[in-house]
Amino acid sequence: TLKALQKKGLVDCTLEPHDFSPSPVQLAQMPLTLNEDQKKATQHVVNAQHQYQAFLLDGLTGSGKTEVYLHIMHEVLKQGKQVLVLVPEIGLTPQTISRFKSRFNCDIALLHSGLNDSKRLQAWQQAQTGKASIILGT
Repeated sequence: TLKALQKKGLVDCTLEPHDFSPSPVQLAQMPLTLNEDQKKATQHVVNAQHQYQAFLLDGLTGSGKTEVYLHIMHEVLKQGKQVLVLVPEIGLTPQTISRFKSRFNCDIALLHSGLNDSKRLQAWQQAQTGKASIILGT
């Protein structure tokens, strides 16, 4: 281990804090144009971001809810802030990550129970230091 190597004088260990503030995210793919109802919903959520408030976005399958979420995420990411997205099951993470990667040009941390300890720690550190702009969990 690293501690054993340090005791033998083979390595020196230092802890250097880093301030990784997420930078404003550039879009990797142009978003779809929102209709009027989607624009209203997006603006309502974005305007309330400085206070705690819960929202329910209700709509039929294929009605464009995901596009509203993506627009809201973009507005938050443009401000250099992080976004936490929770999906209901691990099986949805591959398609969600793929969608985010195709839309946003930024680091994404993935957290779910299927990760080993090393990957989970790495994701937590990316989230904590601000290196990851998007944190996707289950």
